[in-house]
Amino acid sequence: MVYEKMTYDEFAKAIKNGAPIPHGLPNYYGEIDDEMMLPPKDVADAIGVHEETVRRWILAKKIPATGYSRKKIKGIDVKRYTWIKDRKWL
Repeated sequence: MVYEKMTYDEFAKAIKNGAPIPHGLPNYYGEIDDEMMLPPKDVADAIGVHEETVRRWILAKKIPATGYSRKKIKGIDVKRYTWIKDRKWL
């Protein structure tokens, strides 16, 4: 299966339908629930980047977030954004 050409939603659907989970997929895809609402600090810790990096993604509208002063990011949105860079390693 060619995962590198799939969107995250297509990948998730394929896995749900029985496709094999690729070797090399970062652990946070299994640790972060799609419906979780996470602050930037928790997202940064989970995916191994600096908290300020996550804040920059939010400001650049690369990843959607809710809240005014205390931003929260939905787990599925974290996975959709990180999938773009992670899929090339599969």
